[in-house]
Formats: sequence, structure tokens, C-alpha cells
Amino acid sequence: MHALGIDTSCYTTSVAIVNEKFEVVTQARRLLKVKAGKRGLSQSEMLYQHVRNLPELIMQLRQEYAGKIDVIGVSAVPRRREDSYMPAFLAGLGTAHSLASVLRVPLYRFSHQENHVFAAIRDYPELWQEPLYMLHLSGGTTDWLEVKWQTEGLAIAELATSDDISAGQLIDRIGVMLGLPFPAGPSLERLAQQGKLSYRLSLPRRLDSLSFAGAETQLRKVYEKGDLSKQDLAVSVFDYICRILARTAKRLNFEQGRPFIAVGGVFANMYLRNEFSEILRNLHLQPFLAAPEYSSDNATGNAFAAVRYQLCAFKQ
Repeated sequence: MHALGIDTSCYTTSVAIVNEKFEVVTQARRLLKVKAGKRGLSQSEMLYQHVRNLPELIMQLRQEYAGKIDVIGVSAVPRRREDSYMPAFLAGLGTAHSLASVLRVPLYRFSHQENHVFAAIRDYPELWQEPLYMLHLSGGTTDWLEVKWQTEGLAIAELATSDDISAGQLIDRIGVMLGLPFPAGPSLERLAQQGKLSYRLSLPRRLDSLSFAGAETQLRKVYEKGDLSKQDLAVSVFDYICRILARTAKRLNFEQGRPFIAVGGVFANMYLRNEFSEILRNLHLQPFLAAPEYSSDNATGNAFAAVRYQLCAFKQ
């Protein structure tokens, strides 16, 4: 059995094929193009680029795998909620519907958030059907979540979320300020590897505050004064994120021993991965971090879940 996964997020067009052994047979991704100096795209720009990218990426997959597609999984919405909608996902959903109709195969609709969960646990099959905690840290999201399983899809409850901008937005905004390409995560990480922690940002006074906008303001002031090198400033960004995540984790009163997954493009950063794993261990939680390749936006989760649900359907 082979499943096709499709995901059309805010900044990446992704397709993947996963087999019945839950192995990634092949995948293809393309970052959406953002003009130099800009900090994002409009929904219409995202949709336009996805529509152009999908045929080319699917053709690329078929060059590497020419066999039968038995089932399709797609991100239909950002979250599995009635008020969750984003036009960017219509590109992937429309393509998936068309292919499923022509190929006469089942189509499973997931949320983008669920796709991240499934991508993270594909390497940990023992977590299937297990209640989880999750931190989703991306360009648009800083969400602490509790994950429970339903007949089809997941029930994801919010435990805490950013008061203002996300951790990923802080990284991108500071990166663009420093002249780095958008999205700025990988470039800012490389910059930080050359720096040292010479300046610590102040955390919000309110202990229940999960804010990143104040950190952006502090960093802009420091940068304008010329008090810090770009390298040291990059270190300060990641140090702040780790410290506010640690403070938040301590106040959320997690059930000890429960598996905890961390997903989203920000967790492709090795420094954050290592620090956050240590934070979880100190709280007696089991860290399960997706491989860096599958932390950022991809379609392997949708393909994996489509195979998994289809195998369950065959057994019934």
C-alpha cells in the first residue's frame, strides 16, 4: 500500500509518498518565494504559488515512484475547528479531491496541525493512540497542546498560546532586520553558532505571559545602538525563546511520564531541540522530537496517517 500526502501551508508546498511499512518512499517540497526584505506573503500570493508548485512537485514524485497510489491524505484546514480556515489549503485540497476522484481511491482530510503530529510520531509507532502533549512552534504558531485520539483525526486542546507574535515570527523579524533571507530560521541559527551569550533579554514580569513582541522591541533597540554583534544578537534570540518556554512548561502542571512531542519549523534548530529536550526531562516528561527534516512543514504526516487509517479500515 502506498499513500500520497499533500500539504499547502503558509510557506511550503509539500508532497510525499509513504508505504505500508510507514517508510517515506519519496517526498518533494518547495518553499514559497518571498521578496527580499519582506516578512511574509498574502493569502492570495500563497495560493497562487501553491497552484503553480503542486503539478511540478507531483510530477517529480512520479519520476521517483511510478507505482500505484492506494490512498491520499491532505491538510484541508489549519486546525480541526469550525472557525479554522485559510485559503492556502484550498490548493492542496482541490488537487487531492481531483486525484482521488480520478484514481478512485479513498481521501482522508486532516488538519495541518494533525499533519505535524503524524509526521512526528511516524518514527515512534508506539505513540499511535496514546494521549500526548505537544508544543507546536512555527512561523505562525506557539501553542502548547494536549492531544487525544478520536475515531478519525485528533482532539487537540489548547493549554497555552502566545500573547502576541509567535516564536517563529520573532526569529523571522529579527533575521530580516539583520538582512537575512525569509524565512530566517536556518540563517539565524548559523549566525548564532558564531556568537556568544553576551546579553540576556528581560522576560515578561507576569509569570503567565508567553510574549515575544517585547523581546523584538528590546532587540531592535540594542541593534540600533550597535551594542551587540549580529552573531551575539542571534544567540540572545534563541536564549530568550528557551527561557520563556522553560518558564511556561513549569507552570502548566503536566502529567508526569506522558509522551511529549515537539513540532514545527522552529524545532529544526538544533540548539532549541537540545535545550527543550532537557526542559522536558527535568519535568519528568518523555521528549519525542521529530527529526529536523520532518519538524518543518512537510506532507509525510498526512501520507503516514492515510496509510494507517486505511489499514485499520481493511481490518474492520
